[in-house]
Amino acid sequence: MIEKLYEKYMLEYSNNSVLESVAFETFKEKFSDKLSNMSSVFIDDGVDEKGVLYYSLWSEGDMQICCVPVYGYYASSQKTLSKLFCKLSTEVINNGNTEFQINLYAHDVEALALFSMMQFGYIYEQGRFEITDYPYQFNDTYTIKALEKDEIERRWDEIWTLTDAIVKHLKQAPVFYPGYEFTEQVYKEFFMDSETNLYIALSKDDKIIGMIESNSESDVFAFHSTKSVNVGEIYVMPKYRGSSLSKDLLQFVIEHEKQKDARYLWVGHGTANPNARGFWNKYFKTYQYELVRTIKKY
Repeated sequence: MIEKLYEKYMLEYSNNSVLESVAFETFKEKFSDKLSNMSSVFIDDGVDEKGVLYYSLWSEGDMQICCVPVYGYYASSQKTLSKLFCKLSTEVINNGNTEFQINLYAHDVEALALFSMMQFGYIYEQGRFEITDYPYQFNDTYTIKALEKDEIERRWDEIWTLTDAIVKHLKQAPVFYPGYEFTEQVYKEFFMDSETNLYIALSKDDKIIGMIESNSESDVFAFHSTKSVNVGEIYVMPKYRGSSLSKDLLQFVIEHEKQKDARYLWVGHGTANPNARGFWNKYFKTYQYELVRTIKKY
């Protein structure tokens, strides 16, 4: 089945230039161990019908979480994929209420349509940006810099004001994300981590007017020597929206990570957030969606 999973990946690659063309052995080397640690459901009639869903299952409180990774599904037809989900759900729902998290390739139109019809909703997407060399002229009305950890500590009140604005935005319509985990302490530990870089834009009077971060978390499709860097938490003060500041912040990250031999940036964000989609999707090409549905045991 891993050959079929590889075919799925290469089909997305053929429709999405931001992914990489890789040999089967490279794909197998990266994902075989991960798949061997997952459970799975299979269909194979020996003729035309063939498919698999690999999944991980864990509990959070009184809810089971059943997650199918984007590299862990294949079906010879939409009907087969539907049968696979029926088989999967029958196996796991008997153990209790379950939230299903199904990750699908962005250009797998049939699978996306099928799960939408099965009352799944889009919740999250991931996109990539390939770093290239081209000249860029920064706006000279403000300064952008990477902050040292002692500067983060010293200017924390300003940084938290911008960060808290992001959290409050997520809690409002149309996102309605409760964000209980987004505490000030969690964010401070994240920004102070040695694997996180925080960048700020400063006005002429030394006020922080925007920020963005990058970190070492690599996306699932970074193969071998390919280096990918996660980017996020961008915020621009209202007075500077509509200028080039948000683009300049992103470009500063690109220039910074390019010096460290990164080949890709990647971002993940909620599909219910029009601000995030409006900005990130201008520069990043989506390669996967996560769809969710909660099913209760009756």
